[in-house]
Amino acid sequence: MMKDITIYVNKQKYNQSASDRMAANQYCVIYAGEFQMLCGVAPDDWHVTITVEDDKTHAVISKKDFPNDTMYDAGAY
Repeated sequence: MMKDITIYVNKQKYNQSASDRMAANQYCVIYAGEFQMLCGVAPDDWHVTITVEDDKTHAVISKKDFPNDTMYDAGAY
């Protein structure tokens, strides 16, 4: 089941663009959520962890669990 997704990014470019940070998380969350729903996962069991790593060093830049209490807050990403 698609519950953990790792995105590899250019850290310098990723940190400069708030829209890239938001898109990297939101698009993957939407895709994983749709996948889980189509596979029959109960709504209460829907969960995905998005890990963003530097493509050169593989250092973790961020790790977020969805859904979460702050996912709709402005600037949460």
